[in-house]
Amino acid sequence: MRDTLVSLNHAWHGYRFLSQLGGDVRLLTHQHGHILPAPFSTNAALGSIACGGVDTIETIRAWMDAKLRGNAQVLAQIPEVCISLDDDGGVRLDQVPRGGAAVVSIPPTAVTSANSDLANGPVFVPLAAPIRGENFVLAGIPTASLKITSDLPGTAGVAFVAVGVKYGDAAPYPVDHQVRALRSDREHVDIELRGVGERLHDGGQVGVLIYGDFSEFEPEGQPVNFLANAFTIEGEVSLPVFSR
Repeated sequence: MRDTLVSLNHAWHGYRFLSQLGGDVRLLTHQHGHILPAPFSTNAALGSIACGGVDTIETIRAWMDAKLRGNAQVLAQIPEVCISLDDDGGVRLDQVPRGGAAVVSIPPTAVTSANSDLANGPVFVPLAAPIRGENFVLAGIPTASLKITSDLPGTAGVAFVAVGVKYGDAAPYPVDHQVRALRSDREHVDIELRGVGERLHDGGQVGVLIYGDFSEFEPEGQPVNFLANAFTIEGEVSLPVFSR
């Protein structure tokens, strides 16, 4: 779930393609991944290799026993889809949710690189109401329709867009460190943002984080690629927030 190279989106589309060909396919995620080391401090430490109570390594072994040794009874214990929420929890589903009824409306918002003289990022745009209760999760692939306009004539602006969560006075953080870069010279209608999994807590604000630059897209220790980045963004993002 924290993979900066192969996202939940890649796994889900692979799952769909193989299923359409008639395969028996299951999708389980965990917290490990291709996580960039320091100095990319936006990335978290490696996490558990389980999806809630499902140990992914033991599940692979059981799968091989079923398919190669004929122990088919173990297949009933393997979920169709399991999205890891943290080191200890996961949610079992019939499919990976895409979009959702929780819609963030982004008014025209100017964003610049945090390293520029006009820095105003990142910008956090939350849902209209905070989470109430302890039974909600954010799990699946957000969808978006966005208009991005460069504020610098003759250049393309690049918006770095993530799903964010904020609690109290703490700064918002990008869920699972999943960020998608979107250029102003391309159309972004019903696109996918990076898939995420997160257990939500009472009072949390869920929304969209918009950056003018992001460390994963810079050379090591050299924030130089997006010093002059400036754009205006507007539109909607649909989030897979549901009770569980």
